[in-house]
Amino acid sequence: MLVVVAVLILVYATVSYRKYKWIAVEYPVDVTKKWRSKFNFRSQLSVPYELELQTERVLDFHEQNCRLGIQFLDREKYKAHSETLAIDWAILEEGVEVAVGKSGDKASGFWGSTMGKTLHVFETIKGRNYTILASVIEPDPALAVADPVLKVVIDRVEHKSAVI
Repeated sequence: MLVVVAVLILVYATVSYRKYKWIAVEYPVDVTKKWRSKFNFRSQLSVPYELELQTERVLDFHEQNCRLGIQFLDREKYKAHSETLAIDWAILEEGVEVAVGKSGDKASGFWGSTMGKTLHVFETIKGRNYTILASVIEPDPALAVADPVLKVVIDRVEHKSAVI
């Protein structure tokens, strides 16, 4: 009986997880020059979404952390690679600005097969249209090898809810 319940929970979790597109949009960022762009998505759920700057892990770990502006202990050792990349961003809901910021405003990072920083977490309403405006104000060509992208994803806490 316990095995049947476990299988049913696993099936439910799999179906629930596959029901949504967890990555709303992924947009490449050219960090070698100043540029401006916008991209859109429609919210699938009334949940928080994250705006992230994500990179591949190709540089020295501490150097990449420093270039992304993520806090770490030995900043003095890597001060030659301090954060120079500056991205201004804005989030619009149905054409109305709901949040603005700069990539240097936060230092919260994430690490795994990729690494990056969460720029902002924002609430959405199911079915509404959202626009992200992004501008590279200060380029960092050294980060180009890391294939940076701006991503909008359903908040990681919501992923866990789909599996519980």
